[in-house]
Amino acid sequence: MPDSSIQGLFIQGVSAMRAGRGEEAEAAYRRVLASEPGHVGALNLLAQLHFKRGDLDAAAALLRRAQQAAPGEADTHYNLGLVLRAQGQTHAAAAAYREAIRLRPDHTNAIANLAGVLLDDGLAAQAAEMAQRGLRTQPGHPLLLHNRGMALWRLNRVDEAIEALGAASAAAPDFALAHANLGACLLARGRVDGAIAAYRRALKADPDNDAAGNGLAEALRQSLPAWHFPMLADRRRNQAYRQAIEAAVRPGMLVLDIGSGTGLLAMMAARAGAAAVFACEMEPRLSALAREIVALNGLADRITVLTHKSTELAVGRELPRRADLIVSEILDSGLLGEGMLPTMRHALAELAAPGAVVIPQGATMRGALLTVPDLRAVNPIATIEGFDLSPFDRFRNRNAGMPVDLAGERHDFLSRPEDLFQFDFGRPVPSPRERVVVFRAGATGTAHAVAMWYELALHGTVTAATGPGGDLRHWNPTLYFLERDLAVDPGQEIALAVGHDDGGWRVRSP
Repeated sequence: MPDSSIQGLFIQGVSAMRAGRGEEAEAAYRRVLASEPGHVGALNLLAQLHFKRGDLDAAAALLRRAQQAAPGEADTHYNLGLVLRAQGQTHAAAAAYREAIRLRPDHTNAIANLAGVLLDDGLAAQAAEMAQRGLRTQPGHPLLLHNRGMALWRLNRVDEAIEALGAASAAAPDFALAHANLGACLLARGRVDGAIAAYRRALKADPDNDAAGNGLAEALRQSLPAWHFPMLADRRRNQAYRQAIEAAVRPGMLVLDIGSGTGLLAMMAARAGAAAVFACEMEPRLSALAREIVALNGLADRITVLTHKSTELAVGRELPRRADLIVSEILDSGLLGEGMLPTMRHALAELAAPGAVVIPQGATMRGALLTVPDLRAVNPIATIEGFDLSPFDRFRNRNAGMPVDLAGERHDFLSRPEDLFQFDFGRPVPSPRERVVVFRAGATGTAHAVAMWYELALHGTVTAATGPGGDLRHWNPTLYFLERDLAVDPGQEIALAVGHDDGGWRVRSP
């Protein structure tokens, strides 16, 4: 066959290959090779067709023929490196890439893939250096940037890795692997928002990317406090709020839900007949999620989700008028730690209509003496297994309570419960307050702490309790450890000063 006819057949094959007609292209290349067995172009492109089909052995055989026909052709060595790497022959692949680079020192793709092989072999420092070599001539090459970023990550140079992976991601919007690895690197650095965005870009480019899908799920999990899940699973909490809201809502009411979270309580109010509900949630990601949930449940026409603290709201700006009902669940295991008192003072003064209803309407805080030997060993931290760990006690907040699921701890109550303080959230009292509480021991033992819990009065007769025998699962009793152990006997009276401010509690000897 004349050379012109061979060249014409080869061009025909190239055109068919570009158009996605693989069988037609293969037929053309084979006709070329029948006349010219050493045609390097046909051997390389036919090898590419086999490579795409997963027939790696056939691809390698064709490329070795091309090597024999033209040993100085850099692209042949590069293509063979791709096939060998896919076969798991990393050392042979590296040799092929090095030969391509020797023949053409500026062979960027060979440099990038050699960096990848070095990375596969655990040679991160060499991989970073090789990728940097390529970036000197091709500074925006996505694969070079990606492989350098991954090498830097392996070297624990995380900020540099993020910079390189971010550049790779920006340079190639369809480069799913770069987006996914950038997401992983950002998540490891605690930059959750950036990780979520990177994983979503990866999934847009490749919806079936398992690494990106799993990474996104983990980033979303980390983006919100884990306590949301057990809180939503607390059936009694949900039922008590629903019962209270249904009893309180009247037609035409404007309801303000403070600390709305998922929007659950706001939706309860809307379903109960409120004319309008304004749900404020200061965490932007959570407020966006609440809007989605509200819309999903067909209530977006009556519920407005505001990304604000309630103390940032104003009547006539975010709220059309003062609220007739204020619902809040800004409570922790110690009742006060999420700012219930100052929040309600502001809401009643600035956002509530005269005579507005408040849910919960109040609470009773109770406490009892407790022996809890295992936890006493770390409150304060002293000797553990014969070693003095007392310097670690600097990191313990002596004034903070410790929420504890007592079902999992050795413990005994040494006194009956005493009422400590009453709270009316419709008329929050000034803080701080303190009083001396006398605990009467009912058993012999060593008191280590005062366990405290509360009963919520939500509305009317609807109540729910957090303490021993209580019906709420999400909140646990909170332990406030005594300054020193107290040995007690039945009938003995122990006087302790118990007080609170707007943020928490303290227990001390008077």
